[in-house]
Amino acid sequence: MSLNTLIDYISNSQITSELIKRISKNNELNIVGSSRYAKSIILDSIAKKEEKNILLICPNVEIAYKWIGYFESINDKEVLYYPPTEHLPYSSINKSKEIEFSQLTVLSKLIKKEKKELNIVISTEKSLQPHLLSKNILIENKLDLQKGGQFEIKELANKLTLLGYKKENVTTTEGFWSRRGEIIDIYPVNNEFPIRLEFFDNVIEKIREYDPHTQKTLENINNIEIIQAGFDLLIKDKLNNLSKNSNFISEDTNKNNLDRYLGIIEEEPSNIIDFINKETILVIDELEDCKKFANNWYLDSESNFDNCAYELNENLRNNDINLETKPNLHLKFDEIINSLGNFNLIKFYEFESKVNIDNRFLLNDQRINSYSKNIGKLSADINKNIKNKEKVWILSAQPLRTRTLLFEHECNANFLSNPNDNDEAFKSINNSLPLIIKNKNNYEIEGFFLPIWKVVLITDKELFSQQSLFNNVFIRRKKRSANSNINVNKINPGDFIVHKNHGIGKFLKIEKINITGDSRDYLVIQYQDGKISVAADQLGSVNRYRSSGKIKPKINT
Repeated sequence: MSLNTLIDYISNSQITSELIKRISKNNELNIVGSSRYAKSIILDSIAKKEEKNILLICPNVEIAYKWIGYFESINDKEVLYYPPTEHLPYSSINKSKEIEFSQLTVLSKLIKKEKKELNIVISTEKSLQPHLLSKNILIENKLDLQKGGQFEIKELANKLTLLGYKKENVTTTEGFWSRRGEIIDIYPVNNEFPIRLEFFDNVIEKIREYDPHTQKTLENINNIEIIQAGFDLLIKDKLNNLSKNSNFISEDTNKNNLDRYLGIIEEEPSNIIDFINKETILVIDELEDCKKFANNWYLDSESNFDNCAYELNENLRNNDINLETKPNLHLKFDEIINSLGNFNLIKFYEFESKVNIDNRFLLNDQRINSYSKNIGKLSADINKNIKNKEKVWILSAQPLRTRTLLFEHECNANFLSNPNDNDEAFKSINNSLPLIIKNKNNYEIEGFFLPIWKVVLITDKELFSQQSLFNNVFIRRKKRSANSNINVNKINPGDFIVHKNHGIGKFLKIEKINITGDSRDYLVIQYQDGKISVAADQLGSVNRYRSSGKIKPKINT
């Protein structure tokens, strides 16, 4: 789905230009009111006009997931989710490899110099806390492999070990590698699939992705970047250099938690701000909520430091490191905000208050009435919008049916079959004709009316009182290979499929459903307590089931 036409309309408006001037002049702006979905449209419009990236900081993970859905429902711009570290900074608890891999993947994308397309990074207030090695260390510790390139296999093996990859007999898991003669298998933490390198002498003849379950090769690729598989080896190497016996030994070295010593090897540990472009628009959603969560975490971290300092210092002394642990892995939120002076800062608030009274922009939005499937009343409202010279976009999973129902109630609308056809879109808009765009996502979104821009967006929630499902689960943001997508011509009855809202189900068949002249193919998926149908042209919510084992998965409800 693409709302590029709406984004273009708002970004090219005089109001948006004035907003950008206010942000540049004061380095910040408080935007108050409206729904988060409306704000995502406005923010994307500002970023497009300015040709800048976005870093959005949320109060908690649940709200971050919602923002991901909002931005992904707008257009095809890449949305990166940077998951917060779960454990307190000085504790001995093993950290999650899944979260660490995800953090490294996002960081690697942010530091790639050749990356030109704009992106959006979403995280929580914890990502602003000091918790990372310096950017230069991560830049230096990566491996670029190209087809036709020369690399001694022994040298490659040593490099993979230094990057934190572990050797095994058969590679099926991220962070591991294996060798069979002149064939090297590696599962980079920043790639959807593992890769297979085929050597002739010291020349890389082929680079191919392969299925970790079947071990069958998939598509050929010309190059691959392999990033660090964790921070522990880098931290241990620094600790070894500080130790007089050059070999740091501790119970921590057998765990995935050496980052509790990060404050020893880095005077000022980094955070995600150190990895983003200085022209990035920094956005904080509900600053007071972020501050509340951050300060509670700060108090917990203070206590955590007091409880762990003695143990950490003992470990340092036992390894002949003449340094003391410092409480430099947690900061008060105000200290962090005061250090962001070089960025243009946008703060989002739902309600007016004393904290956002300065440099404030009130959206003064209005909710769209939902008439519980009464298309007649909704059509009358749309005609009233047109009479008032307000521009109307309609987002629907059933665009042809919607157009027919509106026409039956004396409301003409144009279905934009190509959502990126700006010429056709603005021809309709300039002729005061509502524009219908096909919704290919299933995120929970609702319409809005922004009187300042004279823009109306209507969704299936207002049209048919439909509530979309929204799943608050951790979704790994990784490179998407074409091979990971469902190919309707290559799936067979009985194959397992993963739906992001419903989990693992079994594919039964493809059936055709005709809804008011809008005929579509649907995948029928069986679950324990029923079946669901997923439109064959909306397969972004489903994926092939993959496993490194041979045990059949349990079907979900």
